[in-house]
Amino acid sequence: MCSEMEKIGKEVRRTLVLVPKHYMVREERFYKYACKVCDDKGTETPVVEAERTPALIPGSYASAEAVASIIYDKFVMYSPLYRQEQDWLRMGLKLSRQTMSYWVIYCAEKYFRTIYEELRIRLQDAQILHADETPVQVLHEPDRRAKAKSYMWLYMTGRYEKEQIVLYSYNENLSGAVPKAFLAGYSGYLQTDGYSGYNILDKAKRIGCLAHARRYFTDALNGMKEHEKKGSVAQEGFTRIERILLEDKKTGGSATGRKT
Repeated sequence: MCSEMEKIGKEVRRTLVLVPKHYMVREERFYKYACKVCDDKGTETPVVEAERTPALIPGSYASAEAVASIIYDKFVMYSPLYRQEQDWLRMGLKLSRQTMSYWVIYCAEKYFRTIYEELRIRLQDAQILHADETPVQVLHEPDRRAKAKSYMWLYMTGRYEKEQIVLYSYNENLSGAVPKAFLAGYSGYLQTDGYSGYNILDKAKRIGCLAHARRYFTDALNGMKEHEKKGSVAQEGFTRIERILLEDKKTGGSATGRKT
């Protein structure tokens, strides 16, 4: 005669399941209440409204989740808004790139600007900062040609700082007045390439980048014949810097600066 079977073991299998991106409409209802007896008697009628959280963007159906997804896709996954517009349309939602652009700009100014300024203040407390600038082209800028050069400036803390901060700052020119204004009052060490514009910072102590210095020895070696390289100053300089950078890499240092 058989008895009730008992569990004697189990096998667990795990598989990766992808949940495709989708959207839904969230409807929130906020009710108002009034005293009908007071209203019937002609006395002052108290009105009570349900508590509500403010809209992310007044007059818009934007949600924090939707805007966060758009920002992530654009700035982390490098998907421009016109591609995101096509992606939304394939899911059945007509969401224009103009609307998404407004959402991103509004939230940046309304919510992120305060965070940015606070990080800028904390940046000044770092003992070591790295700075660099790179040319960019911006279309449809007022009174500027489309091919005109603008610049994206980058400032970041050293790898051993307690708070790791990276900030970008856009400006139309390459003047040294740009980092001077951004880092006004900074008195720590500032590591940059050889651009002389950083020299006008009053209190910052400038330090160079060995990777940039190495380029000059490399250029010199490239212009020499093989028999001229051995024992040359260019070869000795290049070799010494290579040793420093190799040791720096082993110990996790930042002699080359941060890659920007």
